[in-house]
Amino acid sequence: SLITELRGYGEAYSVTPYHPRAIRQRQLPPTLKSRELELLRSIELGEITRARALMGAGVSANTKDRHGWTPLMLAALHDRVTLVPVLSAHGADPNTKNMKGITALMLAANNGHREMVRLLIEQGALVNAKTTGGWTALMYAAWRGHTAIASELLRAGAYPSVADSQGWT
Repeated sequence: SLITELRGYGEAYSVTPYHPRAIRQRQLPPTLKSRELELLRSIELGEITRARALMGAGVSANTKDRHGWTPLMLAALHDRVTLVPVLSAHGADPNTKNMKGITALMLAANNGHREMVRLLIEQGALVNAKTTGGWTALMYAAWRGHTAIASELLRAGAYPSVADSQGWT
């Protein structure tokens, strides 16, 4: 489930991994640059002005960390609704998947962020996208008991009969 997927990441994003001292003290993957890390951190903290400035300076709204997490995924995880239009204006792809196949919509649905779910659907998020294990945003909403979000996803065209890799719907 997404809870298992997040277990390893939640700690990483809550212990200031993008703090400048943390960057200097550990070796970073070669694909990550400090300005990309700044963008991810600013999204996590909800710093809209800083995020806008970084993207205006050329940092991609689709940058990924070593696990494939994008700024939009972090915004969805932390329910940073005000950042979605800013990220979208800079070309953020709502259908990007991380290494486990998780999308921003799945994160929002799992965590009960109804307005975020609506915004992501408006931005073109695919409601029937699947994780590597075959889970959809509707499955996460149903699993967590978020009935209003499940209804929203169904209205947007989510298929209730999609099965995961183990045959569960």
